[in-house]
Amino acid sequence: MSTNMSIGEASRATGLSAQTIRRYEQMGLLPPAPRTESGYRNYRREDVVWLQYLRQARDLGFPLARLARLSRSLGTAGDSAALHREAREHLDEVRIRLADLQRIEAKLAAWVSGTDSLGPPVGMLLGGAAEHRSRSTVGHPGHGSVRYQSLPTSFSVRRREPNQP
Repeated sequence: MSTNMSIGEASRATGLSAQTIRRYEQMGLLPPAPRTESGYRNYRREDVVWLQYLRQARDLGFPLARLARLSRSLGTAGDSAALHREAREHLDEVRIRLADLQRIEAKLAAWVSGTDSLGPPVGMLLGGAAEHRSRSTVGHPGHGSVRYQSLPTSFSVRRREPNQP
């Protein structure tokens, strides 16, 4: 990697678009790049390394606000501690979201299997509790109505436009 890079070269090296790099610079996530005499941005190796880190952090779900706080603390005496603290807080948030998603998954699995008494629409769709009814129409305000057809092993959903039988 050369000492200095254009925005296009930095883009290719990091996998970030040039637009994203400019936005990160505007947001203060990246220090303003020095300009060449002709006005082009000129990124240093450490800028590109930081952009690669930002890309990895975004891929891990770090919000931009957290990355902005982190970028402000870099170069200070406690930058390693700040990085660890931000990563720990993000990990805690991810674990909470994961637990929520696992609860949702369990609830949906119970609905689909018919073992949850609070899920009769799914039971009807899958031919469960309401096998005697072949069709049920449910209206959605402003969106017409949806017709559900009970089938033994699957379901079909057909959207009916307003003012149609």
